[in-house]
Amino acid sequence: MRSLLLAALLAAPIGAFAQAGTASPDDVKLVEIFLKRPVDELPPAAVDHFLSIDPETLPKKLQKGYAAKRIQLYTLKHLAESKKKGAIRTPEKNCEPPADDKSPDIGALKMAGYVEIAEEDEQCFEKQTQCSELELQCEFTLTVVAAPGPKKKRVRHLLIYGQDPLLNLLVKCHPQNGVGAQTNFFGAMTPYCSH
Repeated sequence: MRSLLLAALLAAPIGAFAQAGTASPDDVKLVEIFLKRPVDELPPAAVDHFLSIDPETLPKKLQKGYAAKRIQLYTLKHLAESKKKGAIRTPEKNCEPPADDKSPDIGALKMAGYVEIAEEDEQCFEKQTQCSELELQCEFTLTVVAAPGPKKKRVRHLLIYGQDPLLNLLVKCHPQNGVGAQTNFFGAMTPYCSH
């Protein structure tokens, strides 16, 4: 039944709603369906249409959820492309991090599945992978957000997607009770940047 509904939504003409700056009822329904489903249950044929919807045309109550789901989809695409490169990465000297899976909104990033890490974690990732901060942003999902803090100072937040393979390195970064300190289990699969 849901598949038929999605097929009908995709086949429907966009009409005057999009021209007037308001999402069509079909697009609103599609967004509602996408927000209720986990990514692995989304129909692949509808993803491109979902990503093409202008968030400004959606009702306010859907905009934040839409932004988070969009970030999540682009992040998963980035990780899939990154995985194809294997363990040895050769990033360009001044690479550009993908913009689609980044956001200055920490709340939207966390809704999308990002987790905040400490500066020490990032330093450990740099040491373990021999990648610079910029390369971690290009090759993986590290996101750096400067947000307002106390006394109007900008506070730097580091976030990484919860399924990023870099998170496996935290065992090496934070060995507890000797676990992770002596083992080379993760060492064989540790991605690194070749310069």
